Amino acid sequence: MRTRFVCSIHNEAIIKALFKIKDDELTFTRAIEIAAEVEEATRTASHGNADALSRLPAGADPFFDREETGADSTTICTIKMTSNQIVPTNPKALESATSKDKTLTGVIQCL
Repeated sequence: MRTRFVCSIHNEAIIKALFKIKDDELTFTRAIEIAAEVEEATRTASHGNADALSRLPAGADPFFDREETGADSTTICTIKMTSNQIVPTNPKALESATSKDKTLTGVIQCL
C-alpha cells in the first residue's frame, strides 16, 4: 500500500514521513493524515507567520525587564486588579468597570 500511495506523491517531506511509519501501522487513512500534517506544517513554515505560542518568551529576559517603567507596572497591576473584580457572567459589571478606568477607556477610544 505504501508504494502505491508514495508513487503519486511529489513532496519529499511527505514521502520521508510515510517511510518512518511501520508497515503494519500504516493505513490509507493514516497516510492521508500524515500527508496533510506535513503539508500544513510546510505551508505554515513557508509563509513566515508564527502562531501565538511561538511568540511567547522562552524564559527570563533581563533586557526586556529593564525596559519596563513604573507606569507599565502600574498599568499591569490596574488591569489585574480590575480583572479580579469582574464577574465574567455579568457583562454590565464589565461595562461599568471599563468606563471607570482611564486606561481601558483610552484603549476603547483608540479602537
